[in-house]
Amino acid sequence: MTRRFAAVLALPFALACTSVAEPTVPEGEVNARWADLGYCWQGSPARSLSIFERSRIEARVPDSDGDLANASRSMPGGFGGFFYLAGEPSMYLVEPKDHAELTKRLLDREIIAEAPTRLYRARWTWAQLYDWRLYIGQQIHHELIGYATIDINQHANRIDLGVPSDRRWLAERRLRELRVPCYLVALYDTDPIFTQP
Repeated sequence: MTRRFAAVLALPFALACTSVAEPTVPEGEVNARWADLGYCWQGSPARSLSIFERSRIEARVPDSDGDLANASRSMPGGFGGFFYLAGEPSMYLVEPKDHAELTKRLLDREIIAEAPTRLYRARWTWAQLYDWRLYIGQQIHHELIGYATIDINQHANRIDLGVPSDRRWLAERRLRELRVPCYLVALYDTDPIFTQP
């Protein structure tokens, strides 16, 4: 996933900042919806992995998502993702008030090469999304091997989990068993990665 973009733009004086709510049905995929966990409420916390959960993550080959997660952990503002919306460079932050310092650090480290013109309040930092994606992906691998796809959706500040409709119940059961936080994982229908002969 490319993190560098051409042409540096000045951040305008008036920034559009939108607070992210917890909708019943996530935007994006037409058939996507939040995982039915059975324990969610409006004020459900956006928690990070516990020490125990983190200890269960198996080592993996470094990638650009992981590099970005590690770089952003020490930055202010709670970076939640960079994307384009209708051609405008946009960024999610947990604390938009810290956008100036965060933007400067991201530009200085060449993580982005274009300052955002729109800011959106994030529920999750990029580091949280990355950690949860690793943990969930590894924990559900055996039950859903060959069926599930999982990735960070930086346009929506969430994790997308694609499963065939007849495996959705299994995915949601495993997410409940893992006590995954609310408003983190959206499920959408997809075809199996491969079919048995």
